[in-house]
Amino acid sequence: MATCGRQAGPLSAYQAPLLLLLLVFAALYLAGDGWGGFYRYDGGHDRYSAENMALADNLSPSHNFLMFFRQYPEADGALAYALYNRLPVGGFALIKLVILPFGDDLSAKLYAARMLMLLMFAGAAALAYASLRRITASRSIALTATLLAFSSYYVLYFSDMVANDLTMDLFAVLLVFHGITVYEEEGRFGQLLAKSCVALLIGWHVYALLLPFIVIGLGREIIRANSGQRPLYHSLASCIRNAAAALLRSRYLRLGLAAFLFGAALLSFNFANEYAAFGGETPLMELPSVRSMLGRTGVTEEYREFHTEFLAWQKFLPRQLDRIGLMSLPYALTINSDGLHYTNPTGPWGLPYGSIGIGATGACLVGLLFAGHRRLPLAAMALSGLAWGLLLHNNVAFHSLESVFYIGIPLALVSLILLILRRRGRFLLPVISAAALAVFVLSSYQMGRINAQIRDAEFPANETL
Repeated sequence: MATCGRQAGPLSAYQAPLLLLLLVFAALYLAGDGWGGFYRYDGGHDRYSAENMALADNLSPSHNFLMFFRQYPEADGALAYALYNRLPVGGFALIKLVILPFGDDLSAKLYAARMLMLLMFAGAAALAYASLRRITASRSIALTATLLAFSSYYVLYFSDMVANDLTMDLFAVLLVFHGITVYEEEGRFGQLLAKSCVALLIGWHVYALLLPFIVIGLGREIIRANSGQRPLYHSLASCIRNAAAALLRSRYLRLGLAAFLFGAALLSFNFANEYAAFGGETPLMELPSVRSMLGRTGVTEEYREFHTEFLAWQKFLPRQLDRIGLMSLPYALTINSDGLHYTNPTGPWGLPYGSIGIGATGACLVGLLFAGHRRLPLAAMALSGLAWGLLLHNNVAFHSLESVFYIGIPLALVSLILLILRRRGRFLLPVISAAALAVFVLSSYQMGRINAQIRDAEFPANETL
């Protein structure tokens, strides 16, 4: 398939993503204010930013790159740590690099960290655009799908939150999405492997994208390995032999093994640091990060029993469908009149977000069945959020910020809709792209306006942040 990146035109394959990056960064920056201070008391925004700033600030060779919030003296005078070693060290190292020049100026550090978040947010949008342009062979479709998906409520609300498991992790996921797209089109495995490892240095959500990509890719290879046999010789034993041979030479399997081993090495580094911080006296299974991992993955029975009601599927699934519904609409369409309600922004028309989530998910999955050669990259991206949400629902249930990773559904759905529309009215695509740009700018402006209202509002004196 001829790619849009190779077609002649006013913008090269590299200029268009760069311009989109600058556009997105400018829109978010100009719409925002108070970057050097805390101003979002709700949704854990300020709290998570403060915690991650502390983790990054404390990261140093003198502590063997141990991640901790603070040190404090115990009763016997020895120093102890408040530890947090659940995430890859790479994201915190990047934050450390940008705040390092500002010494003890906390406001300047927060400003620099937020600029890094906005830059990586814009970079994620540029990667999404570059990937979709290859998949759809259309600049207009790629631009429209990217702008609409990045206009949603959760994405804009959390865009400047200082956290490597959110905006930075979203960048990492879309870096791998780009690697997948290039691999499926050109067969370049090295760049996909490199992007996957770099992305895993930042965050774990990459696994949710690699999982459906590898599973579907392996299934496709096994089917192909058995499709050329004559029915007479198509026995179970021969099918197994062909499947085994396909697995042994499969690049998908190599990618999965490499990603697993690299992630295991990163996690082992964290656990070893934590073990050493406790003086080697705490058993491995009792380390805080290990206990957290076991609880969040649903292994620990005690964790599940303690949160039984909240983790019940009959509560969890409707909540996720609401989140997908919000992710599928631009913020300009879902804004609450006073703008101060973070938890349940309802919009002026009382939109049924659960039904919208069901419709968007169903339409996306059905559309992927007819996507042809575009199917695998789009399917992997669309399924990534669902895979993460279902497999780690013990973690996702408690964090609305996880909603951001459902972004693959609107990215794929809008692309598929516009691919159908292109067959009937190609001349409409530039008009739709212009409208999508206006929607993104308006959504960014509204989010900045709401943030200003939140910051300037006079909350009761006993309000806890």
